[in-house]
Amino acid sequence: MNPIAVARRLLGPVALAGLLAVGCAGCGETRACTSMGGRSGVSADWNADAFADAAGVEPKRLSARLCVGEVCASRPARTTAASDAPPSDVDVRLADDIGEKRVQVRLTVRVGSGGDILFDERTNATLRPFRPNGEGCSPTLYRASVTADPEQGLSAAP
Repeated sequence: MNPIAVARRLLGPVALAGLLAVGCAGCGETRACTSMGGRSGVSADWNADAFADAAGVEPKRLSARLCVGEVCASRPARTTAASDAPPSDVDVRLADDIGEKRVQVRLTVRVGSGGDILFDERTNATLRPFRPNGEGCSPTLYRASVTADPEQGLSAAP
């Protein structure tokens, strides 16, 4: 005897209908997508205080330039007195349809926008799919991140 017939005999038609409804919760429904946006690109985190201490300068005097291939962006250090302050960051935006691939990343930290170079390193990073609205929802963006440390160098996130 099949399982539905057994359930019908043991539970009765009303209980069977309830079990089927619960077992099929979500059947045929479409998933609602949020409308969060974003951009494809690479971000770099760096601790301005650590670089400033290593160079003997004020953190607010530092700036970083991040390049992904030929596309670059610069940003001054984020400075704050809070001990739990987030690291400074800089972000390079890329074409949203760039796809999943390895890219060469270069980060330069210097005093001011044209002063002494304190850090100049390269690494490869892999752009990975990122879906800010969840699986099955658009857009699909491609992101990578790197972290810079004056002693440990430039490293890409896995």
